[in-house]
Amino acid sequence: MLWLSLAFLAGILFASQVMLPVTVWLILAGSSLLAAILFRILSSRLPLSHAPPPPDSPAPPTSTLFLVSLSLITFFLGSARYQASIPAIDAHHIAWYNDRQYDLLVTGVLTEPPDVRDTYTNLRLSVQSVNTGDESLPVGGLILARILPGQTFHYGDGIRLRGQLKTPPENEEFSYRDYLAREDIHAYMSSAEATLLPFR
Repeated sequence: MLWLSLAFLAGILFASQVMLPVTVWLILAGSSLLAAILFRILSSRLPLSHAPPPPDSPAPPTSTLFLVSLSLITFFLGSARYQASIPAIDAHHIAWYNDRQYDLLVTGVLTEPPDVRDTYTNLRLSVQSVNTGDESLPVGGLILARILPGQTFHYGDGIRLRGQLKTPPENEEFSYRDYLAREDIHAYMSSAEATLLPFR
């Protein structure tokens, strides 16, 4: 079980670096499963020796190949699991509007109490719509917005944000993008104006 757990984790790490569709990972897992079944069938048809093997003798080749196949299945399933956890970034997801050189109006609901710091406050919103200046569009997803301190908001408040959406930054020492992605956040306002809406 330890090897299978390690293979699953390795698959997750590998998929974070090699972006392939979920279907590709599942096809690879299915191919490995067929190989494992084949090796199992072959091993069952091998002639059995009545003499017990020496204590230090290596495992039969088919047993080793079967274990490798199981590890590959788990590896590819881990990769598929990681890829499936990444949301589709299209025009219906707020991250689609990242990195545009103009302000957007983003409307949503606070999903948790504000994170108040000394010089700023972080707001985490479940987005309902975005206004690009031409029209208001229904979208989904989560964003993290940084506003100036002094305003009071509560969990469940309806809020409209004005600011530029950015892809969360990363550098050689730390990836804020990966950190937020683990919380399903793919859009970030580093400087936003927040307005409380008259509904909850």
